[in-house]
Order: sequence, then C-alpha cells, then structure tokens
Amino acid sequence: MSTTYHLVPSFVEKNKSLTPINNATTNEQSEHIKEDTKKSITKGQLILHEQCYIPKTSIHTLAGVVITVLLLWVSLYVIIKDAILPKTDLFKILVLILCSYSSGMLFTMIGLPHISGMFLTGSVFRSVGFFNLTSHYKSIIVTLRLLAISVTLTKSGLGLNTDTLIKYKWSILKYLLIPCTMEAMVFAVLAKYIFQFPWFWALTFGYVICATNSGPLLNTLNQLKNQGTNEHDRMKTLFENATYLDNIYSISAFAVCLNALASSSKLIPWLGDWDDFRLTQQLVFADVLSSGRTKSAVESRSQGEIRTKNKETGFNDIKGYGFQVPLYQMTIGSAVTYAKMACVLSKESIQLEYMVPKRCFMVFLNGVCTYFGLKEIGFPSGGPLSCFVAGATSTFCWKTQGWSASYNPVLKFESKLWNLLMEPLLFGLVGTEIDLTITDISEVFAAIGIFLIIILLRAIFGFFILTGENFELKEKLFVILSWMPKGTVQAALSPQPLDMLRTSSVTEEEDLKRAEIIVRVSVLAVIFFTTLFSLVIKFTNKKLLSKNENANEVSS
Repeated sequence: MSTTYHLVPSFVEKNKSLTPINNATTNEQSEHIKEDTKKSITKGQLILHEQCYIPKTSIHTLAGVVITVLLLWVSLYVIIKDAILPKTDLFKILVLILCSYSSGMLFTMIGLPHISGMFLTGSVFRSVGFFNLTSHYKSIIVTLRLLAISVTLTKSGLGLNTDTLIKYKWSILKYLLIPCTMEAMVFAVLAKYIFQFPWFWALTFGYVICATNSGPLLNTLNQLKNQGTNEHDRMKTLFENATYLDNIYSISAFAVCLNALASSSKLIPWLGDWDDFRLTQQLVFADVLSSGRTKSAVESRSQGEIRTKNKETGFNDIKGYGFQVPLYQMTIGSAVTYAKMACVLSKESIQLEYMVPKRCFMVFLNGVCTYFGLKEIGFPSGGPLSCFVAGATSTFCWKTQGWSASYNPVLKFESKLWNLLMEPLLFGLVGTEIDLTITDISEVFAAIGIFLIIILLRAIFGFFILTGENFELKEKLFVILSWMPKGTVQAALSPQPLDMLRTSSVTEEEDLKRAEIIVRVSVLAVIFFTTLFSLVIKFTNKKLLSKNENANEVSS
C-alpha cells in the first residue's frame, strides 16, 4: 500500500520531519491530527508567530528598502569613513536613489505613474540646491546612467518572445516602424521651425521622443487577468514584443543621428560639398578597416582641409564619438555578440550547480562589457543593439535547453535590478538636469502644442495600421491610447547630447541650450504623456476591452 508524506510546520515540531500518513486515512483521522497539532502549539509560540508575520504591502516594502539603504550607508561609513558623510557627493547620490524610489511608490499608491514621481524628485533636488556635484562625480553620474541603459536594453532582449515575433511578424513590423518613424519625422519638422533647431539636431530630437512605453498597457492587462474579468494574452504578448523592438529601433536610430551630429556635416552629401563627402568617406572606411576607429581629425589634402568642426553643431573631437560609420558599427557589434552568446550558451548544461546565478551574472557583465567596451574601441553605435541581441540570443538558447517563455529567472533578476536600483537611479539623475526655478513657460506651452499634434497624428496612423486586424473598434481605441505613453527611452537618451557637449573641447553656447531643451522637453513629454494616458487607460479599460478574448485573433 502506497504512503504519502505531509510536511509538519517547524513551529510544531522541533525539527522538520516527514510524517507518514496512510492513503486510507479518513477525514475524521485528519481532523483529529489537526486538533492534536493545535494543542501542541504553546501560547508563546503562537504569539511569536503572530508578531513575526508582516503583511506584504507597499508601506512594509518601502520600510524594508529604507532599512536596507541605512545598512548600506553604515557599511560604507565603516569602510570609507568621511567619503560617505552627509555633505559628500556619494551621500547625495544614495539619498537621491532612496527618495526617487520612495516617491515612485507614493505616486503608484495614489494612482499616478511612478516615473513622474522619480523625475520630480530629481528636479526638486536640483532646484533647492541639494544636488550640486563636483566635476569628478559628474563623470560618474554619466557612467551610472549608461549602466542603467545597458540593464534595460538587456532586459528588453531577454523579454523578447521569438515565437510571437515569428507568428505575428508583419503585424509587429507595422506597429514598430510606421508610428515610430512618423512621430520622429513630424517632431523633427516641428522642432526645426518652433525651436529653430538645425536638421540633424531636430532629427536626433525626434528619435528621442518617438519611442513608447508599454508599462501602462501591460499593467492594465495583468490587473484585468488577475481579477478574472478580461484576458487578452495575445494583445499583451503582441504589443509587448512590438514595444521592445520599437525601443531598440528608436535607440539605434538615435545612435546613428547622434554620431552623425557629432561628426562633420560633410558626412551627408546634402549638408555639404559632394567631393568633400566622397573623400571623407574614403578616409573613414580606410581607417575603420585598419584600426577599428576613425581619426580625431581628417587629414589635409592638396586642395585644402576638411574641417571636422561642424558650424551647425559645434562638436569638435569628442572622445568616443568620432567620424564613424554607425550602421557598420551596429552590424559588426551585433554579429560578434550573437556569435559569442550562441557559442557560450549552446554548450552549457542545465544540470550545472548554481546555473541561475551564473547566468544572471554572465548576462549582466556581458551588457556592461558590450555597451562600454564598444564605446571605448570606437564603436559607440553598436553598444545598444548588441546588448539587446545578447539578451534575445540568451533567451532563445535557454528555451532550447528547457526553459519556457513563462520561466526565465534571469529576466526576473534583471527586472528586479531595474525596478529596485537602476530605474530610480536613471530617472532621478535625469531629473536633476531640470531646474524648476528657471523654467521657460513659453517653451512648456510650445512643447505641449507639439505633443497635441503628435497625439492627433499618432491616433490617425494608429487606426490606419489596425485596419485589417481582427480587433473591435473599442479595442483599437484602447490599443491607440496604450501606444501613447513615454518613459525609459526618453530618460536614457535625452541627456546624451548634453553629456557629449560637456566633454567637448570646443562647445558653443547655442548648442548647450539646444541640448538642455532636449532634456527638458523629453522629461515634460514623459510626465505629460504617461500621466495623461495612464489615467485614461485606468478609467476606460473595462469599457473598451472585450471580455471574450477568442474573438481577438490577430492576423499574422
């Protein structure tokens, strides 16, 4: 006769043990065992058990984070002493991270997007004069922001579902390319004539703004699924993957524009003389093939010299952003990353001890090495796409070894790292670039006017794209509203032109103003779009979404 085992709680027995119970045990015998168990628990044990039980709420989570940060500060103080005292820059960074995370949780509790609270925390710190760092820590701040970008790009690659991507490839391609490209081009034209930006500046600005944030959409669909009222798994997986690709597309296009912006205007024929462009192109390719990076200044020729300083941009010999071939960089970087990750992961055994921590550590370090390493060797445009490719390749290889789309502990690790540390770090630091005391009201109204035009055009294009897909009219409206919010990409990309100008040997005041406008308008776009449409989605989702998911088959 077979025997099963019930695990007796540790507070009942001194040691955990397996108590054999015959399968023929009746319900009366089971009840008798439960009564004996209750009697065996002493009053002191019950009190201790009740006192130690802490419900899982936002307040208790926040308290745990505060205690953890305090322990971190004490640990750093006993090690590095005066460098972590309250008036030091390192202490200010720790306080910023803690306050950004706390404000994000508070905004979530009152029903507002958490990233808006993180942005406002950084802006308030800057406006009251608390966050004024020395030049040494300013360079560290730039590195920390780039580290956060590498984490979110790797996380996006890990979350990519290749099965959904293959099944709905044409639908995802439409959702990815058409709205994003349209918004970037329209925003570039508006920025050209409203903010008086040169064309390259305007195009770079457009690709900062055009990316979307799927957070409100996914949170709403998960909430409805948990409540058991609506289930739209197809919609969730479809637009989640489309958002990942939308983000990497805008980041890669931004990298191309930024490197062209940092280079001479001779890079593009219609911005300069064709002969100069042809000669410069030959010099670039010759140098890339020989040493992997271009020269800091273009050599002189018999007819004269080609100046590397662009009159429109003011950039001149910026470290890590020379006269590059961005598409070449992205192709080489992605190919090398794919080959490296595929070779390493395909030979890995799932029976290895500490397999999950090893994979988490390897993926994180690969993102850091890829993003920063390619920048150091002169391939800055290849870093973002390579991080994404590394994450996607890892997920694909692990699926062939037994992991599924629903089970990916490395993705959970990267998500926790992002939510607990990198997200408040990134949004808080970008917020410190905004001084609320010197905000130009006319600039704010001009930006809001541009946003309203973008909303209108994006809605029109959205209905056009969804034509032919098997969505109801209300569901199409929900998708369009969910495709509006901004977030991580704007926080990641907007400070980069300003960082480049600060490291430039020759910088014009006008270019600094343009870079600062990009940061301010990007932060305003995140707060405006995300707050507005998160609230709209929150109050309209049950009216717009159908309860019957089976009728919502997306055409492939």
